[in-house]
Parts: sequence; structure tokens; C-alpha cells
Amino acid sequence: MTDTITLKFLLDEFNKIPKIQNGLTFMQICRYPRNRYEEICSRILQFFFDPKAEHNLGILWLKSLFNSIEDAYQSKKSCTICLEKSTLYYNISDITIEREVKVYENKRMDLLINTKTFAVCIENKINADVYNPLDIYKKYMDDKFNKMERFCIVLSLYPVKETEKLNENGFINITYSELFTSVKKNLGEYISNAKSEYITYMLDFIKTLSNMNGNISEQEIEFFKMNGGKIDELIERYKNYKSYLWDNLLAEVEVLCNKLSDRMQIQVKAYEGWLPSVGLIKDKYRIGLEGHYQEVNGNQFGRFNYFIKTWDEDSWNYFKDKVFNKFGNGTDFSRDRNMTIYHLDTIDGNDIDSIVEKFSKAYFDLKEIVDNA
Repeated sequence: MTDTITLKFLLDEFNKIPKIQNGLTFMQICRYPRNRYEEICSRILQFFFDPKAEHNLGILWLKSLFNSIEDAYQSKKSCTICLEKSTLYYNISDITIEREVKVYENKRMDLLINTKTFAVCIENKINADVYNPLDIYKKYMDDKFNKMERFCIVLSLYPVKETEKLNENGFINITYSELFTSVKKNLGEYISNAKSEYITYMLDFIKTLSNMNGNISEQEIEFFKMNGGKIDELIERYKNYKSYLWDNLLAEVEVLCNKLSDRMQIQVKAYEGWLPSVGLIKDKYRIGLEGHYQEVNGNQFGRFNYFIKTWDEDSWNYFKDKVFNKFGNGTDFSRDRNMTIYHLDTIDGNDIDSIVEKFSKAYFDLKEIVDNA
């Protein structure tokens, strides 16, 4: 009993945590192929990193990038570069943001930010692992920009696991979440001059990638950290409960099929163990009768639904008028690709005698249709 009380308390505490709802973004509605997301995101980053672009957000994204770089360097070494201060030494007009930059051995760098003060190499990672030749990118940066400050970054949706590879090649990892946090923090300084439509595009981009990252709140992360063992126990017990329900269902359906077989004088089998079904064939046309239990308010045998079914369009077209004439006007049916399901009735509760009587009558009526077709 104590364990049950503890688990109930755990669920109550979880229910108190606000949940982030992931509504669809415009980018998600467009259904861009996942294998092209890195390319698409690199194009968007190129646009927003460029302070001269028509979004009129100025250096918002560059400043936010360097805030993220500073945070990433805190645990390693001092990183004192300040973008606002550095503007004294270069003109914004000198900044270039290049994409797919060709480097040594015909390799290509996702993004290159270049000013006369500093240069940033960005390897963009959405879904794939870091398999890229980071050593080649680093050598290119060291050779080409040896007289200025240089930064090499893997910008990723998830934290990079191959930290040793990053460290060996002088790269740091910044996640999109970290970059977006900085952008949101700094947005107030730049929003007054920005064009509203590009704010909309920017926020849609941020929400799209946040959705891909699961959008789990900090409160949820902390909750799962502190209660992982009990949650695992709860999940295991729930699996046992679902297994118990499944065994009950199979046993009940077996009893029902045996009674249907006796009443209808045919063998009624349960498709996949839980779906009582019988089939009838006329020439090349096939039609059947099926049923299943539906859970209602925690009662797994809350109601029993039964229906006529065809598996191809030709069979449905062959039988449909006769089915409508016999069973009703045809308003209660659904289509799923070539399959048609004509719903007959719902029986509340688990009155097996009533289920057997109504299901059998539907079978004999359907058999009459097939025999006379």
C-alpha cells in the first residue's frame, strides 16, 4: 500500500508541472524533408546572422552567438571578446556570411562568418552525428585567418556526444536551445527597428527546432532527474497491468467466439486474438462481419461494437446497395483507403447473450445478401 501511495503522490506532483504544448509551425506544415533540414536551417541562419539583411535586426543574432560562445568557454578558458566593443574596429558593411564554403580536400564548411576582427566556422547539425572533417576546417581557419580571433563551433539540435573529437580539433559545441535563449534575451534591444514579418519568420524558425527538440520544460527535466527510479518502477507496473488486461480480453473473446460458433454453426475466429470475425465470399467479392470490445470509464468491456467490412472497393460497390437496403440508409460508415467499414450497432456492457443474439442475426442477414447476390 505504501508503494501505491508513493506512486500516486508522484503522479500528483507531475500533474502540477506546466506542460509545453507543441503546436505546428509553418515550417512543419510545409513538411520539409528531414534530410534537408540542415541545408534549410543554414540558409535561415545565414540570413539572420547578416546584420545588413532586410530583417533590420542588426547584430542581434551575432551578439547572441557570442553570448553563447562566452558561456561555452567559461568552463575551459577566458573568452573576453565582446561584439559590441569590437564594432569599434570594423564596419558592419565588412561582415560576410558565407554558406557551403569550399575548403581543403574539396570539403565544405556549412557557415563562415568573416569580419576584419574575427572569423567563425559553424558546422550545423540537426539529425546527423558529427562525422565531418573538423581537423580540415580548423586548419583552414588557422591558415586563412591567422591574424585574427577565430572560433570553431558545432551548432547542434542536441548536445554533441563526441566531445573528445571536438576538443582535439579546437571546436566547441553550442546547442540551438542555448543560441535561441540568447536571441530571446537580447531581442528587446533590436525589436523596435525590425520588420514585423521577419520577427514572425524568426520565431517560427525557433519554435520549429524547439519542437524537434521535444520542448521539455526545465521543471520536467528536474522532476525526471529526481524521480527516475520511481518512474521506472511505475512504468514496469503499468506494463504488467496492460498485460493483465490483454490476457483478460483474449480469454473473454475466446468465450464469445465459442458461443458465436455454436449459435451460427460455423467457426468464428478472433483475428489477432481480440477481433471476432467471419467472412463471406461471392465470386471474387469478399465481405465480412467483425466486432470488438471498447473500454469505457476504465471498464475494458464497457461496450461491444460490431460492423460490416469489405477490404477492396470493388467488393464494397458490389454489395453496398443491398447492405443499405437491409441494414439502413448508409449514413453510418467510414472509408480508409480501399477498406470500408459499415457500423451496425453498439451494445453497452458485456451482456454476452445479447452480443451473441445480435451479432448472429447480423451474420444471417449478411449471409442472405451474399447468397442472393
